[in-house]
Amino acid sequence: MLNSLNSLSMVRDNETGNHIVRTKKYVETIAKRLRSMNQYSDELSDDLIEDIT
Repeated sequence: MLNSLNSLSMVRDNETGNHIVRTKKYVETIAKRLRSMNQYSDELSDDLIEDIT
C-alpha cells in the first residue's frame, strides 16, 4: 500500500516520494534495532515490519 502511495507521490513531486522512501527505511531500521535489543521482540515479527514499511 505504501509503495503505491509512494509511486503516486513521485509522479507529482519527486522530493515527496524520496521523503517517503527515507521515512520507510528509518521505520524499518528502528523496528529491527528495537527487536535486536529485545524490546517488543514478540510484536516486531518480520511480517509486521514488512507491513509497516
